[in-house]
Parts: sequence; C-alpha cells; structure tokens
Amino acid sequence: AMEYLQLAKMHKANRRKFRMAVIGRIGTKTLENRMRAQIEADGLGEVVSLLGRQPWEQAMQTVADASIGLCLLHPVPNYTTCLATKIIEYMMLGTPVLASDFDCWRRYVEGEQVGRMVDPLDVDSVYRVCTEMLDDLASLKAMSQRGPAAVAARYTWDREFENLLSLYEQMLGSD
Repeated sequence: AMEYLQLAKMHKANRRKFRMAVIGRIGTKTLENRMRAQIEADGLGEVVSLLGRQPWEQAMQTVADASIGLCLLHPVPNYTTCLATKIIEYMMLGTPVLASDFDCWRRYVEGEQVGRMVDPLDVDSVYRVCTEMLDDLASLKAMSQRGPAAVAARYTWDREFENLLSLYEQMLGSD
C-alpha cells in the first residue's frame, strides 16, 4: 500500500496530472494511519483520496472513470496463487490494468491484452510503466475495449459454471 503513495509522490514530483482513489478497507488500522500520515507529510492530499468502503455501484463507477486500475499486491502466496477479483472487475468495466507480475495473473492481463504487469516492489518500474500507459492513449483505449469483450466471452458465471461442471464430471468419472 505504501508503494501506491510512492507512485503518487513520483507523479506529483514530475508535475504529471495524476489522481489516485483508494477504494476499500486498507488492511489494518495501523497501516491506514501510516498512509494518512505519509499523505500529509508528502502533501498528497490533493492527489490521493482514501475512500474506504463504498457502496458497490459507487465503487464500480469510480473504477469505470479511472484511466488505469492498479492491482499492485505483494508477492505473498494468497496473491501469487489466486486471481485478484479486482482484475476481472477492471476488465468488466473497461479499465486498463497495471498489475503485479504473477504467473497466475498473466493469462488475464497480458493474455487478454488489457494491461501491463510489473514487479510491485520496484516503484521506479511501476512509475515508468504507469507513465508509459498514461502517455499512450491509443493503447489505453484498445485495452479498455478488450476487457469487457474478454469478460463477456470467457469470464461470466455461466461460462465458469460450465468449467466447474466439467471438472466435477472428470473428478467423479461421470460420462
């Protein structure tokens, strides 16, 4: 989470037009307090908004209005072995994704060509890739169009039900 603030600070230092909205619960109260203190210390109050929990429709509208959806999670087993739901939400809403470079996320982000992937702990790389994405409006537009199409074609509950049913049939040896 603190890397998000470093990213915002780098954009501000380079006088780039940049706003960041952080939606949802921020881990522990200690981390939230650290983030608020860092926002204050770095003068990021005009750049970063910690929105907290939002009604679903409001949160999705904020994501839909964004130029890029960040999913920069640390390489811990829970994230490196499971897809973060927010990636599918970003795709569904047509928001290009800047995500952690985890193998299990690659088929969604790079495979569907809806975003870019980076080492989430390398803030310089995150800043560089984020800047490249923001500067390439044609690529952002193409990514935003591919996301909803991929979700509609491959990642709906109906489609996932078919996959799950097939898996159960294989496991149970049904014909």
